Amino acid sequence: MVARRYQKVQSRNQMMMYPFCLDDYVSADNPVRVIDAFVDSLDMEALGFRHADAYGGAGQPAFDPALLLKLYLYGYQERVRSSRRLAAEMRRNVEVMWLCQNAQPSYRTIAGFRRNNGKALKAASRAFVAHCRELSLIGGSTVAIDGTYMKALAGVASFHTKRTLARDLERVEALIAAYYRQLAEADGESDGAAEDAVSDDAPSDAAAKGVVSPDSEARLEALNERKRKIEALSERRQESGEGQVS
Repeated sequence: MVARRYQKVQSRNQMMMYPFCLDDYVSADNPVRVIDAFVDSLDMEALGFRHADAYGGAGQPAFDPALLLKLYLYGYQERVRSSRRLAAEMRRNVEVMWLCQNAQPSYRTIAGFRRNNGKALKAASRAFVAHCRELSLIGGSTVAIDGTYMKALAGVASFHTKRTLARDLERVEALIAAYYRQLAEADGESDGAAEDAVSDDAPSDAAAKGVVSPDSEARLEALNERKRKIEALSERRQESGEGQVS
């Protein structure tokens, strides 16, 4: 008996008998059949897709917008967003070959379709998701977010009690007071620099340093706005009669 170390593979030059038609490669329950049936039921012209009417001009006719919409819905389902990758899928993916009937538009054509039919694409995608929900193809019970930081509505930082509001107000008032002191010191330096300028024609560096920058005024206004928000939260908590407010 001859020992075989590996599984037997097929020669690339071996002749094969493929199924008679492309439809035999796609199972009856394949999701691409849902996309195909859904798009075929749409009124592309009413949705506002370009080139949805019959072509009667000169030159090369455009690709059917329904075909390109099927391709984009497939990319939406399979998380393939790049026009170049979608074009590659049309040449190597049997499902996409079946869905688009072996058409092979360039990535520029695919990108142009998306660019020129943005509003219609959004409407069609919205209708497709609703259609899938009606057929129970989308459960909608689980949402997974990876690598995204979100501020929770009911997080610890969003709750304010009487004590925390008083503490925050005290901190903001201290920062505002510190800024007013800085502004006063800047005014004093400016006045001193002006007196020096009377006896000396040369420009003084102290005068330049004493100018209040627009950034300082903006930060002071931001602190005042924060103070107003804290005071509004305090009033809301008192009116509600509860110990805390979110």
